[in-house]
Amino acid sequence: MSIKDCCSRLGAGVAVVVIAAAGPSALASPGSSAATGIPATFAASSLSTSSVFPMTRSSNNSNNSDEPAKPTPSGTLRPDTSAGICPTVVSFEAPRLTINQLDSAGKQAQGISTDGNVYSWRPILPSTTLGAAADPALITAPEDDPFTELSVGPTHTIALTADGLVYTWGDGSSGALGNDSTTSSTKAIEVEFPSFDEDAEDDEDTDEYEYPEFTQVAAGKSFSLALNSEGELYAWGANDSGQLGDATFTGHSTPVRAQSLIGVSFVQISAGGRHSVALGSDGNAYAWGSNQLGQLGNGTYSFSAVPALVSMPEGITFTQVDASENLSAAIGSDGAAYVWGTGKLLLGEEITASNVPIKVQPPEGVTFTEISVAPSHVLALAADGTAYSWGLNSHGKIGAGQDFGPKTLTPVKVAAPEGVTFTHVAAGDEHSLAVTPEGYVYAWGKPYWLWDDLTSGYTDSKQYGVPRQEDPAQITSVAFGGTNGIDITRVLDGPWPGTYRVTTPAHSAGTVDVTIEWALAQAKQEPITYSQAFSFDDAITLTDPQDQTAMVDERVFFGVKASVCENQVATWEYSDDGETWQPIDDDSISRVSGDTSRTDPVGMWVRPRDTSYDGRLYRVTIANENESVTSKAAILSVVANTGPDNSLPTGLIAGGVAVVAAIGGGVWWYVVRRRKW
Repeated sequence: MSIKDCCSRLGAGVAVVVIAAAGPSALASPGSSAATGIPATFAASSLSTSSVFPMTRSSNNSNNSDEPAKPTPSGTLRPDTSAGICPTVVSFEAPRLTINQLDSAGKQAQGISTDGNVYSWRPILPSTTLGAAADPALITAPEDDPFTELSVGPTHTIALTADGLVYTWGDGSSGALGNDSTTSSTKAIEVEFPSFDEDAEDDEDTDEYEYPEFTQVAAGKSFSLALNSEGELYAWGANDSGQLGDATFTGHSTPVRAQSLIGVSFVQISAGGRHSVALGSDGNAYAWGSNQLGQLGNGTYSFSAVPALVSMPEGITFTQVDASENLSAAIGSDGAAYVWGTGKLLLGEEITASNVPIKVQPPEGVTFTEISVAPSHVLALAADGTAYSWGLNSHGKIGAGQDFGPKTLTPVKVAAPEGVTFTHVAAGDEHSLAVTPEGYVYAWGKPYWLWDDLTSGYTDSKQYGVPRQEDPAQITSVAFGGTNGIDITRVLDGPWPGTYRVTTPAHSAGTVDVTIEWALAQAKQEPITYSQAFSFDDAITLTDPQDQTAMVDERVFFGVKASVCENQVATWEYSDDGETWQPIDDDSISRVSGDTSRTDPVGMWVRPRDTSYDGRLYRVTIANENESVTSKAAILSVVANTGPDNSLPTGLIAGGVAVVAAIGGGVWWYVVRRRKW
């Protein structure tokens, strides 16, 4: 009930004031004096803003119990103090998903979190339905063996663990999961590799063979690659273009050994649509598979089922390679980008295809250190952590700003928020991703993983042309001193990327820890505790009304500031002798005004009819379950009018022009009615 509703229906015996909003926020209405008629001095003094201070995370990892925990700033509570005993709505910054490594291809986006698990921002399979909007799907790492590296293909993913084991999940229809079947999986499946131990004399010796640990993996379109510490390359899945590199065009649902090079080992690998690219220990790039659009970069358009040398720029070696669909790219020893194949204006000029590497010059003074390619745009990371992009700008995936044009042929700086730098970039079909040194994920372009409540599906309609931090955390509880708050809600336009609100519980007075329990894709995370972050104050604070002076029939305001809650009552009383107090309902000249739409915290208007009300006293009482507080009495002083009467005399006006004269305090009033034009 609003104050207007309440005050127009004063109950018998008491005047009830209902505060429309809880706590200090009920008072925070800047400029309200002009709108409500409350005296400006009172209006200004009644507006109290809660202080804002950073929360600190308490540490539970100290090895020395004699040393105090060393909290680190991490977030903010607004406000940090309750409004008396009232439930208080508190805004806070949610814990964030932190990523060690991420990758993207097609519409997929997946990353390895600091907990060693993999989170996918889309269903692992098109037929998979996630229960919550925009919650990452969880791929749990093997026990005591966290994931350390992953590569995302358009329909499946391959990942590496700390122990050097290889796991796959997703669409297995072409044998890309390497589990000797064409079935698909939403859970991680370990890939078993054959032994090629030349010293093994029988099957028993072969079973005891210790495989070299795998160090890199790559997922292409329905095929997979894995590189071990000996520089040996294994491949499986689709092989219609020779992309497995085993000198055949036959697909395999289990790993086969790719052809090796004489005197050269592979140090880095990448997989495209139907071709593969690898970086050799000699600094040269090698490629195999489909060459229909020149993506092998060897100056021909002939397919190759074995690794073939890329036509290297003179005097240049490569430090990193990448592949996507029909495009290949590399970072040169000169800090420039090199691109070949076809990529819709990605070659730095009006060239749509090339069967040899084309140099893309970085901006002056910029050195590229990493490159990630998609079918129609490229991301490059500079040595200083700045991201650059070029190609088609559909859906804003270039990231240079909301109003940027449809394409750019040369690298432009991504419009990251001020002070934000990146350590890794990844390009998808119509979106871009980047990770900060803190492990926070930023995205721009078309966010395929956003959930649309209206259609109950993943939307393809939203887009943004500048990097925006992703926040997939799920807040499960917020406890204040061990007691859970209620009504946890996400605030989309809050001050932080992940802003939530919670209503505090009833709690005894004191300063307490705030503990946030949260999850990612329904996987419970380590709770975060902010030490001594919130204070409960159960005492009623009430100021005294000020004495007021009024002329006869002049309205004056008695007001106080108080810590009052929503629906809490304030009882106003009056007295003519200071001994006997009557409820304000019996006072014919005083009302908690019902003819305005104000939401005064605690206030009352008085309009004396004559000087007989001079000296009347007024006070207010506020009570809760713990205490009752009554203000000191304020005195109303009434003086007789010395000027003209405040009301305008009226009379009957007839005919063309009529004049009515009245004398009030020596002043003539004239009312003239003009003829109708």
